[in-house]
Amino acid sequence: MDIHLVDDGSTDGTWDLIRSLSRDCSALRATRFPSNQGRPSAGNYAIERATGKWVAILDADDWYEPERLERLIGAAESMGTEMAAYNQFLHDPATRTIVGAASPLTGAPKLLDLDSFQAGSDATRDVDFGMLKPVFLRDFLCRHQLRYYIPARRGQDYYMLLEFFAAGGTAIVLDQPFYHYVQPFSRLSRQWSSASRARYPFEAMRETNDHFYALFEAKFSTRQRCRLAARGRQLALMATVHRLREAFQGGDFIGAAWLLIRSFPWFWYGMAMLWARNRWRYCPSNRVLTPSSPLEDA
Repeated sequence: MDIHLVDDGSTDGTWDLIRSLSRDCSALRATRFPSNQGRPSAGNYAIERATGKWVAILDADDWYEPERLERLIGAAESMGTEMAAYNQFLHDPATRTIVGAASPLTGAPKLLDLDSFQAGSDATRDVDFGMLKPVFLRDFLCRHQLRYYIPARRGQDYYMLLEFFAAGGTAIVLDQPFYHYVQPFSRLSRQWSSASRARYPFEAMRETNDHFYALFEAKFSTRQRCRLAARGRQLALMATVHRLREAFQGGDFIGAAWLLIRSFPWFWYGMAMLWARNRWRYCPSNRVLTPSSPLEDA
């Protein structure tokens, strides 16, 4: 097994640490980009140089349990799928606690195809199927030339998975969390994990969605096109919410009022749907309780 570690133009002591690790681990292949090129470029670089049967991606601020890869690969090979993923622990970076799991712990694995993947993806949710952290069968990625979309600086995981399922890939998602995901924004502490993540470019994410809608418009069924178009509307809703918040925080009440007028009635309809969904979600009879425990020091 080879480990490809890509330093995407870090400006701290990351590269020195990587070089130190590479001296002690013969399987580690380290590359340093001279400037930041974005996670899609770093991910593609590593995928293209991978030599193993399976490819797993690990983001810089996340980690996973030692047995995760063995269990995922075993499940995928036993079910004959080209991808496997686990449920995720959600971490609040400010309080260093596990605040829950990405999906309810039902004990039952899920088999995903394009339709079920789209049905379980919602850009207005904190976590959805578009944020799965999978292992891919490398031969499948190569045969279909699947890579991360370079212009997508945010939300690139969803579109990589969309292309995977559009190419006919199938996946198994196991229930037990083995991946530790650091939330960009935690509703427990009400803080962002870093200042660089405090503003999501929802407008650019909408443009990316439009690109993939045009790419798959002739290939997708009517229902699949409608779901992809709905994601675009969800991103537009989130962009409006953030612009409103910035206007109110900056004291631009006239600008906020004008934005509300221009976005009528679709914005109000979207917010009403979000309110109804969250009210049902946190009703005592429907809420799924998950453990909250302190993190161990990494």
